Amino acid sequence: MGAMLARKIANASAHAERRTTMTDNLPDDIADPGLRALFAYWRERCRGDAIPARRDIDPTDFPRLLPNLFLIDVRQEPFALTYRLVGTNLVAHFGFDATGKDVGGSFAGPDWSVVEPDYRAAVFERRPSVHRDDFATANHRRHRYVRLLLPLAGDGHTVDMLLGAAIFEAA
Repeated sequence: MGAMLARKIANASAHAERRTTMTDNLPDDIADPGLRALFAYWRERCRGDAIPARRDIDPTDFPRLLPNLFLIDVRQEPFALTYRLVGTNLVAHFGFDATGKDVGGSFAGPDWSVVEPDYRAAVFERRPSVHRDDFATANHRRHRYVRLLLPLAGDGHTVDMLLGAAIFEAA
């Protein structure tokens, strides 16, 4: 029982610097110019209370970010997230291509319980989020990153896909 408590405390302290923001004013929270531009691009495609659909997004409009982009298919009931596309820089950092795999069982590993609420909020609140965190891969290599999640909805309202980008920083 003591070992379990120690692991929980270690996990909590490891994520003490983690920050997630759900807001319409994300540009103030995003330092990376590529992520700022992606957020602005998404925001320009919002129409009233309708959010953009996948068809409204052309990834070639932001070529610098292509290796850092990912697309996630969303199923709301039961809730499930599946990687549709994973950029080459993400594959290099994680050591495998998660395309076609469950999001919770792929990159997030033991940290899924910490980041899952960000994904749920992006889906069910239809709002973008920015997340800063770090994680260790299976070979214990640490990675620090900033991730932007942007909801997409074919009908403008029910989120059926997430567009995301992750930028890695010096750890």
